[in-house]
Amino acid sequence: MIIRDVDAQPELFRLLDAATNGIEVTITRDGTPIARLLPINRPASLERRKTAVENLRNLSKRNSLGDSSLQALRDEGRHRGSTSFGVPIVK
Repeated sequence: MIIRDVDAQPELFRLLDAATNGIEVTITRDGTPIARLLPINRPASLERRKTAVENLRNLSKRNSLGDSSLQALRDEGRHRGSTSFGVPIVK
C-alpha cells in the first residue's frame, strides 16, 4: 500500500492496523518514498516455511563434506593455527 505523507497522518491508526495484518505501507512525499511501516514479527506462511525447508534440504544434497566430518574439519583448522576465516593467528 502506498500513501502520501499528507494523507498518512489522519489515517495513522488504520495504517498501523494494516501493518499489523502483514501489509507493508509505503509513505511518500512528492512521489518519493520516505518511510515504510511493516510488521515487526511477520509470521511466515506455511507454504513459505515448507519452501525454505525444501531449499535447505536441496542445498545439503548438493554440498557435502566428502569423507570428513564437521568436527574433523573444525579440529584441523584449530591445529593449523588459523581462525575460522582462514586468517593466520599472529603471536
